[in-house]
Amino acid sequence: MYTTIKVEAKRMPDENGDLYIEFPSSLMKDLGWKPGDDVRFRSSTDGSFTVQKVNYSTIELELDDEELFKYMRAAHENELTFSEFVQKALEEVLKANE
Repeated sequence: MYTTIKVEAKRMPDENGDLYIEFPSSLMKDLGWKPGDDVRFRSSTDGSFTVQKVNYSTIELELDDEELFKYMRAAHENELTFSEFVQKALEEVLKANE
């Protein structure tokens, strides 16, 4: 289920001037989110963003040097970090097995 809300980006009052957004407390409560939760922003072609709460887990991979190099090269060829490459691969496997 998707909910569309509009929020205003604000500028931090420090020397960096980074942008931030505040989600309405009622939305945070409805979603079960808390300040400090990890979220992922995905941009859409229409200029909007999808925000998703993420739960990170640590998984150990056992790869020999040849396999590691092969996957690191594939990540580089796709302009991804190795971590991003592994995450994308795992997401695809999970989605295929839903």
